Amino acid sequence: MLVDAWRVLLELHETTESGACRACGPRWRRRMCSVWRVAVVYFVRHERGYSGA
Repeated sequence: MLVDAWRVLLELHETTESGACRACGPRWRRRMCSVWRVAVVYFVRHERGYSGA
């Protein structure tokens, strides 16, 4: 259920054709919005640092 909630949230914050975040607006045109930055920090970077021990 939590994964589904993140998927919906990230879909709401997809970029438009102009590069702006659909939910946050044009101020995030060149960078990821705060929702995507949090997702990357918690889900992508932790996977890379995982040692498997």
